[in-house]
Amino acid sequence: MEIILKPLDGSARFEFPSLPADITVHNGANYQTYKIIGLGDVQIPKGTNCEEISWDSIFYGPSKQGEPMMQTYMDPLRCVEILERFRDKGTPLTVMCTDVGINRDMTVSNFQWKPYGGHGSVKYSISFTQWKTLQVRVNRDAETNNAPNSAADTPEERPEPPPAQTYTVKSGDTLWRIAQKNLGNGANWPKLYDANKDTIEAAAKKHGKKSSDKGHWIYPGTTLTIPS
Repeated sequence: MEIILKPLDGSARFEFPSLPADITVHNGANYQTYKIIGLGDVQIPKGTNCEEISWDSIFYGPSKQGEPMMQTYMDPLRCVEILERFRDKGTPLTVMCTDVGINRDMTVSNFQWKPYGGHGSVKYSISFTQWKTLQVRVNRDAETNNAPNSAADTPEERPEPPPAQTYTVKSGDTLWRIAQKNLGNGANWPKLYDANKDTIEAAAKKHGKKSSDKGHWIYPGTTLTIPS
């Protein structure tokens, strides 16, 4: 099984390096209560509550690499940084749990963590809540004294977002060097890898590698997107 968080805005996805023992899914109907003479309180279903998914697990430290409970290795504090950013920004995510049929659009409603053991591990708990879009209709006529042809009804023109910045790998490049040049600090290379994981891994496999070893192997001619 894999657990993957895929932002709906198309930015880099996050794959949990280790799996929880169990996952809890909460769902149920929402009822409206009415008081009826001769019957008393009567509950009538009025839609469903927002679905919730939660689990507790551990991001294991480097000394646990290769053990059965780990699918891949990622620095636990890097995992914490990514999940806190999703939580704090309210990022809409597709939560995918393969083999168990979970594929929902959700946001991180709760994320808590603490250092665990003596091996650099992190114990955490996380919860997701169903994400629903809301469409709000504004009565422009009422706002402008019933003037349907007023300027208030004219859609505001918004400038196009600037094109994404890219960089083409040259001979002798490393992710550290590219991050130093384009992100201001070589230590930001994990952001560069996360934003281009699929491209970097595909290039590594094309050149006969099983993987890029977290961006250690990069190849001239590969075009990378520079994250903002």
